[in-house]
Amino acid sequence: MSYVIYHIESTRFLQAYAKKGKTRTLYGTERAAKSALTRAIKENPELLKSDFSIADNVDFNNGIEKFEIRKGIIHSEGKEFNVRVNTPWQSGPWSETYHCS
Repeated sequence: MSYVIYHIESTRFLQAYAKKGKTRTLYGTERAAKSALTRAIKENPELLKSDFSIADNVDFNNGIEKFEIRKGIIHSEGKEFNVRVNTPWQSGPWSETYHCS
């Protein structure tokens, strides 16, 4: 079982709000996730603990994470894709990187 820390309103991972390279996406225990959240808040006082929550990764993927619409840059018709908010830009058919690799 693994855990994620996410922003309650946007459902983006803490990693998107914390200092670069300081946090991970998945944590092995809930206690490790709580510790990481505490450290991130100490390093960045602009973050509020009340804005974040911790959830089991399976529960997060099955019902908490929001979706967003992205438009493809490769397709001339600008095809739209409905993807999870935490999907990296280069990981889908909407990006040039995806088609070049």
